[in-house]
Amino acid sequence: MTWLCLLQNRMIRSGLGRGLSVLSRNSLSIRSYHLYASGLGCHGALGDGITTEVTEENSPLRVESVKELDIVSADCGWGHSAVVTYDGNLYAFGRTHDMRNTVKVGRLWNKNPLLAKLMVNFGAFLSVDEPLPRHIEILDENHNRKTIAGVRCSAGTTAAITDDGQVCMFGSNRYGQCGIGNLDSFVWQPTQLKNVNESIVDVALGFQHGLALSRNGEVYVWGKGERGQLGKGVQFSPINF
Repeated sequence: MTWLCLLQNRMIRSGLGRGLSVLSRNSLSIRSYHLYASGLGCHGALGDGITTEVTEENSPLRVESVKELDIVSADCGWGHSAVVTYDGNLYAFGRTHDMRNTVKVGRLWNKNPLLAKLMVNFGAFLSVDEPLPRHIEILDENHNRKTIAGVRCSAGTTAAITDDGQVCMFGSNRYGQCGIGNLDSFVWQPTQLKNVNESIVDVALGFQHGLALSRNGEVYVWGKGERGQLGKGVQFSPINF
């Protein structure tokens, strides 16, 4: 199950999910792109509310809920997606925090799509955090808005990379996958990575762990590591690898 993002016919990001996310050039602006998507939409990850599935026959479809935004980059996780605009704003939609139900619904969909639809629309799985794109504001210590340069998504976890090289995390955190130094079940407000004092240029998020690459070539790891993902066991806050 794979999500793909393409930019001018060139793959720029890939993530785990069930579907396809495509960026195409906006003919009205040389700096931004249209967003297209297909695949399983019951998580809200397609940006048009809670839908069922966009199949090969009718895909990809343009995400109308973000058509007014000057999108320059996008990424997608298991059950949610996020976009960054030209002016450095971050928007997210889908199951941004609810990793457990994301997995449950995905498994049920593979076995019995009809039952999955009923449970999503009428049952306890109707726990989509953001059915439509919501602006995620990230502030510094002086309450000024931070400019977002990039975004990475995983299973109910999101990393926002600022233009000054900081990383702010939010989402599921049962295994420390937000890297903020504790095991709170959820991190609702974007919170800066702990123990990282270098400028970060890129982030990669696994199922329940993360890695960050600094401008100096250092790698930091955090999250669940019981199967060797981190090389150093479970880490609630980033450590230098």
